[in-house]
Amino acid sequence: SIDTPGVYTMTVTLDQDNRYPQEIVANNSITINIPFKEYVFQPILPVSNSVVFTGNISLKGLNPMIDFSANSVKVFAQIDTSKNFDSPVLQTFVKTNLSGVDSKFDVTLPVLNDNTIYYWRTNSVINDDSTGWTKTMNFVYTINLARDSERDRFIGDNINAVISRFNPDQYSSEEYYNTSPGNGGISLNEFPATLFVRSYGSNAEEASYFSIGNTNVYIDGGLNQGLNLLKVKKLNGVISDFKNLKMTTAASSDSLVNYLNTYDSTYYLMLLNAAYVAGGTTLSAGAKSKLREFGSVYCDSIGLLSYFHTWSFIGSLGAAPSQVSEMFDPCCRPAPNCVSCDHWTESTSTMDVNFKRTSGTLSNIIGPAKEWYQFRWSSETAQNNSLLFDIIGIDNAGMQTLLRSDVSTKDFVELATINAAQYPKLNFLAKFKIDTVSGNQSPVFKSLIVQYSPAAEIVLDRNTLSVNSTETKDNSINFSFDYHNSGYTYINNTIVNLYNGSVSDSTIILSDTVNTVLKTDSTLSYSNSFAATDKRGNGNYIISIKPKQQIAEFYYFNNSAEFSFATKAVLSNNTVTLYSDGKEILTGDQVTRAPQLKIDFNGSNHSKGLQDTLAFKIFINEKYIPYYSGGKSNLEINKNHGSDNTANEVTSFILKPELENGKNSLRFVMNNSGVLDTAQYDVFVSGESGIKDLYNYPNPMKNETSFLFDLEGFDSEYLFKIRIYTVGGRLIKELEFTAHSGNNQIPWDGRDNDGDYIANGTYLYKFIVEDGAYKESSTQKLVVLR
Repeated sequence: SIDTPGVYTMTVTLDQDNRYPQEIVANNSITINIPFKEYVFQPILPVSNSVVFTGNISLKGLNPMIDFSANSVKVFAQIDTSKNFDSPVLQTFVKTNLSGVDSKFDVTLPVLNDNTIYYWRTNSVINDDSTGWTKTMNFVYTINLARDSERDRFIGDNINAVISRFNPDQYSSEEYYNTSPGNGGISLNEFPATLFVRSYGSNAEEASYFSIGNTNVYIDGGLNQGLNLLKVKKLNGVISDFKNLKMTTAASSDSLVNYLNTYDSTYYLMLLNAAYVAGGTTLSAGAKSKLREFGSVYCDSIGLLSYFHTWSFIGSLGAAPSQVSEMFDPCCRPAPNCVSCDHWTESTSTMDVNFKRTSGTLSNIIGPAKEWYQFRWSSETAQNNSLLFDIIGIDNAGMQTLLRSDVSTKDFVELATINAAQYPKLNFLAKFKIDTVSGNQSPVFKSLIVQYSPAAEIVLDRNTLSVNSTETKDNSINFSFDYHNSGYTYINNTIVNLYNGSVSDSTIILSDTVNTVLKTDSTLSYSNSFAATDKRGNGNYIISIKPKQQIAEFYYFNNSAEFSFATKAVLSNNTVTLYSDGKEILTGDQVTRAPQLKIDFNGSNHSKGLQDTLAFKIFINEKYIPYYSGGKSNLEINKNHGSDNTANEVTSFILKPELENGKNSLRFVMNNSGVLDTAQYDVFVSGESGIKDLYNYPNPMKNETSFLFDLEGFDSEYLFKIRIYTVGGRLIKELEFTAHSGNNQIPWDGRDNDGDYIANGTYLYKFIVEDGAYKESSTQKLVVLR
């Protein structure tokens, strides 16, 4: 867990010990920033890579969400024309007396040259503990960008933005794939490689081989003796063809010439002679002449091919002898006619070359947005290469959907038909490609311009949250707070939700729509009250705010606040306890489809008030359940003294309703001497029988643990078993018990069937129903660690 404010990083490394030394180590790791957002001074304005048209701007960040009165808090901003923040025009700003949800710094830009890129970042120091600098943002000061862009920055209730990316320094390394700065923009990567040829034998340590970068082709196992040729694409180092010629007849030279005729100047020829083939011949005059076209010199010197002479060669069609690598070593002299070797020595050739990636991408993730308008880009392409765009929609969950592919239009591509509520972020993915048949040069990306309206940003000011519980019969809790819009667009309506304990449909207490426009850089104050009941939860509450319309925000962690208190008010001396099939339940619990519900009503005025059928009403899914229907009673009423034998009596109402699958609302309304009390429960019925959320806690265990699970769809108690095994499959313990619908907890003392504590280690357990109605659950693990 992380319990200290800061901006943390996590590095994931593959093959940390370099067990596979032949692969490229440089791309084996990725570092991810993990900011502790609530304590960070989050930059929000201007959005990164956006254009500004004036020399006086404001830098805005979201203040740390911390009590300013109880903590020493400072926020910082730095701005510079250098990405390293080390130029003479570096400016640093600090603010100590914080208030509200955001802070601004007014900045006069020191350099007003067209297309000047400014880099900025923020930091916060809380009680002398620095969170560290945030990710670097940037913006562009421009003069010559179309003035329509400036004039259209304010349309209706939106502040619009123009994104301009034209400099490689505006991109991070994660946004490049097989691309990098070069050729006056961004183009496909070039990477160095070494071509190597060894001419020797054809077996084990005497094997001849070719090497192209990290790719090797071995002449091994007594195969492919004789003359071996490799056809390698100059563009990307791809092996296009391999040829083996035994060179044992006169026709072999003709086959060699025919094969060399398939080459053009876009290929490397890599050649070696591998011993030994009986009956080898010499090269014909035509074959020697053809090899000289590739820059070979020693083709005139070698004698019997497939013999123990070694010959290695790297060249290309049209190359001069000075542009090739070639080595020849005769096993005896004179080479053309020798048949009795006095030595055998390898020949090697090597050449350092550069290959190109033939495809790659450049990522441009923009957003979040309220509305999308248009984009355009510029590039340099040739006949045999291309640069196209895919537009990929990114939803709030981070899921990506291809919206448009292979967009080739460069000017004013409309985006207005893309639903920003569904896809608040877009990735404008530039795709680079070189035709591997006839291409040679990479396309060059020059610039990208995107026009859109950035999102809103609701921030609940936790420092303004006020909660008061008053001594009233209805247990009213009054609360109030301010919330602010630090974003770029108006919010017409907002919804305030109040939850008990956790955020879910089953725990919502209050939902209120505020029909007041929340403008940019403006604040609304909100107040309300709710009646807390003992059965509503544990006194922990969560306030959450969201736009009524489906519009995106920059962040969501700052839309909520939590509070808790000990309830002081009384519920007119009445409390309600709800049981399902004999077990006390709370709102959000699971029940069976046809449970026996018992409602215990505790109070001092039952003998009179609750005998009146108007004093107590039950609603299930907002349908009133009368005492009688069809001449039969729906309720069984019992009266007993309280467990302390005091005058406070317990009146029990028993009913057996048929519930629906999913969520069911139970509401009990009591009229006690003119005071109305309401208790509300939301219970859930699963449409399927089964065991859910089976686990044991603690795990690892020391001496004891408990098995916890939810039992759904069983209308009565059944006999169940939990069997515990060693990892070898030996049964060491069987627990037998009855379980009921809903939450169950089965303790275990850590002893086996012989009464002994089990040893340290890993064990397996399964859940089994006695009557076979439910099959074994998936196997779970528990660990004993003392």
